[in-house]
Amino acid sequence: MAGAASALIQSPTQLIEVNQSNHGSSMFATARKVISQNGTLGLWRGYSMGATREGIFCSSYIAINPSVKTWLLEKRPELSEGAATALASVFSGSLGAALSHPADTLKTRLQAGALPVRPGEPAEVRVWGDGLEGLGRVKLGYDEVAGLRLRPLSFAC
Repeated sequence: MAGAASALIQSPTQLIEVNQSNHGSSMFATARKVISQNGTLGLWRGYSMGATREGIFCSSYIAINPSVKTWLLEKRPELSEGAATALASVFSGSLGAALSHPADTLKTRLQAGALPVRPGEPAEVRVWGDGLEGLGRVKLGYDEVAGLRLRPLSFAC
């Protein structure tokens, strides 16, 4: 629940970040442009996918981490508490990131379409691609998306 709630704040800031990098304007100019073209609620474009991503990541991380740590200490009693915690965190965080990545890809594609890239172009994005082949690419989401530069994912729990 906390992960999904954090998307209420993350969604507008990430939308501005994505569109700012695509258009080269300031943070405030980008926010004003999004609001003027899409209304105030336009800042939350892609919120549902952001909330889904955060919910999946936080749920998987919080639920899996203690179980993996306990399992590691049972199987390898020579491990220190700190080493077991670190290994469990790396495993559960990686799993959470992999599971939530498709939702993150869809969120970014939705947000990137908030402003047209060229004047006169409609402010929308094709999320599903071409037929079943496009659906598979977007659903998995592990390739470069919509010409955007790839950057590290950020999660808040």
